[in-house]
Amino acid sequence: MADAIELFSAPRRVHGGRGSRASTTAAAERALFVDLATELDVPIASVSDATLDRIGAVLDPGLEAANPLDAWGRGSTPTGSSGSRSWPSTIDDEVAAMALRRRPDAPGRAVRRGYLQVARDVWAATTKPFCVLSNLSAAVAADERGCSATTRIPVLEGTPSGLSALKHLLDDADVAAATEPRPRPAAVPEQRSLIVAIAPRHGEPAR
Repeated sequence: MADAIELFSAPRRVHGGRGSRASTTAAAERALFVDLATELDVPIASVSDATLDRIGAVLDPGLEAANPLDAWGRGSTPTGSSGSRSWPSTIDDEVAAMALRRRPDAPGRAVRRGYLQVARDVWAATTKPFCVLSNLSAAVAADERGCSATTRIPVLEGTPSGLSALKHLLDDADVAAATEPRPRPAAVPEQRSLIVAIAPRHGEPAR
């Protein structure tokens, strides 16, 4: 519930696309994200081949262009990792919402600041819903909570609860689209029988 409130308190809603795009920082985290998303029926966006090609061009050797993305690579900080370089490649794709999966064991304040800078950069570059997702609430530091307060970037404090919140956000868009008032058809003058309708996430040691 807390993660859903955090996500819905942000000013952004889903207006197009279907499914989420995530960047993680470990193969195991990527697998956890996929498994839980499948279990909770959270759609994962199918990004285009062109987008995958652009992602692949900036990834470190050995990393696979995919969604979710395991993007830690060889960068010494999140801002220097291939994960941070991959974000611009997907901002314009048909993705409804995006999540940066933060390492729960991210060592040191400098690394946390790197995550926060990536989050700020992505937030500024798109109007789509975006959040930072931690695996454990205990792993969310005070400066990350402060980032949420100052920038309004949602910081979600658990993978299952965060994914459930993302699903609620996607479902909310479906309900809004189904209940949105449609424009009243306009009659064409002198042809009353004719109606015209207008339809509308470094240099971490290898795992």
